Amino acid sequence: MIAVYGKMPAELEGFTWNEDNSINIRSKKRPIHPLHPQWVFIFQLKEKQPLKKKSCWNPLVVSLTDAMNKEQINLSIDGLILAHKIRKIYYTPIKRQKQLPALVSA
Repeated sequence: MIAVYGKMPAELEGFTWNEDNSINIRSKKRPIHPLHPQWVFIFQLKEKQPLKKKSCWNPLVVSLTDAMNKEQINLSIDGLILAHKIRKIYYTPIKRQKQLPALVSA
């Protein structure tokens, strides 16, 4: 969710899904769209929403911490947020400036 939507886990508390795979967060007025819409399907984000987050969270944290301690992966929330911001800048289309008619001096 961090890589796709660029939000910290605490910000995602109580989010809701929209039909277009965007999410609604209580603190935001507008829905947040995924950086790459296909990532929602690739990572199966909708299917992996546990009903009891606490029961699924502890084993995940233990296995992630174990992998980080064994230096199998190097991962941090701040790094994921930074990577999302970089991808967002890279993949956001540049808005075209309106062409102003050339002023011809008489």
